[in-house]
Amino acid sequence: MVDYSISRNDRGTTLTVYFSNGPLVFSPDHPHTDEAVELLLGSAQHMPSIEEDLRTMHDLTSAIALRLREVSTRFSLIGGQLCFDGDVIDKPLTRIILDRLHAGDESWEAYARFMIHLAQNPSQQARKALFRWISDRKLTLTRDGLIVAYKGVNDEGLSYRAGKGIVHRQVDGALITEQYTQSQLPNDVGTWVEFPRSEVDADPTNHCGVGLHVGSREFAEGFGSRLLTVLVNPTAVVMVPHDSNGQKMRVWQYYVTDIEPASASATSTVDAPVAFSPDEDQDCYAWHS
Repeated sequence: MVDYSISRNDRGTTLTVYFSNGPLVFSPDHPHTDEAVELLLGSAQHMPSIEEDLRTMHDLTSAIALRLREVSTRFSLIGGQLCFDGDVIDKPLTRIILDRLHAGDESWEAYARFMIHLAQNPSQQARKALFRWISDRKLTLTRDGLIVAYKGVNDEGLSYRAGKGIVHRQVDGALITEQYTQSQLPNDVGTWVEFPRSEVDADPTNHCGVGLHVGSREFAEGFGSRLLTVLVNPTAVVMVPHDSNGQKMRVWQYYVTDIEPASASATSTVDAPVAFSPDEDQDCYAWHS
């Protein structure tokens, strides 16, 4: 039987476990305080390994490594450095993930899932550019690790310029696909807009290259009378051009999640109600609400 005490105040729960070599304290800021309390209140407190289990849970380095590997076994924590597939992750992103894990801030998982998506982007140049773009622009990610970006359109929700494209929408449970050759593309809420990836200009020095353009809110408000909020999977980013102060990127695909007048005040979209992920076994995509 393990001796322990639990106290609660405005900051949260504090758990103190008393062992022969001294107490083990789980503060309100510890990411595993609630799990430790649950462990002790359950039948596990009678298990011979309870002390070892609690000490492992209390060790933040071990706890953080375990949390990361719960998201994906591709993550590891080696000598205080965060690795993905054995490679050290970009330092700013590492700092964000580890700082939030230490603080018990669950938003760290969005950045971890962003990493998983990004690793599937076939372009090394795009992966490196996107790290810088996210860091510099301080853009929002959904909990699924998708980029929240913006795009300016006209009053009818049509793209600023005419061109080719593919638009997918769901109607009564069926997926409807429309192809356009030289038209302003419709951008209704709940639709996918695509462009053949092989034709997207991957040269960052071509400022107005071929492809779908999205960017920061500041950039998008300069194009059109209405503002789209779009979700972009990191796998869909082809290039971040050098112009516009690095505020835009060329992608081959985005999902329209909201539309508003371009003059509307900024709102948080971190809890965007719709997210998406490619169904890798089929040519269609699954929507998640």
